[in-house]
Amino acid sequence: LQAILAVRTRHGIATAQQVDVPDVSHRGLLVLVHQLADPDRLHLTVLNFSGEPVTGTVRSEYLTPGAQVSDMFTDRPLGTVDDLHAFSVDME
Repeated sequence: LQAILAVRTRHGIATAQQVDVPDVSHRGLLVLVHQLADPDRLHLTVLNFSGEPVTGTVRSEYLTPGAQVSDMFTDRPLGTVDDLHAFSVDME
């Protein structure tokens, strides 16, 4: 819980505005797109509610082609947004 709260504070997630809940490629996935205070930064919450690992595609018109996607907990790069405003995600 402390790690979640630290990420929430560091990135200003508590004051972000939800801008999209896009359709996803797997029925067990839920994606929420939030605009952070910095207009050039988004926060995405990606959740897997299925009982199995899922590989899916996240697509939102709010995603900028060429933007880097990273894990806010580890800063590990996860991918790049493609020209269709999408990226692939692997979820346990």
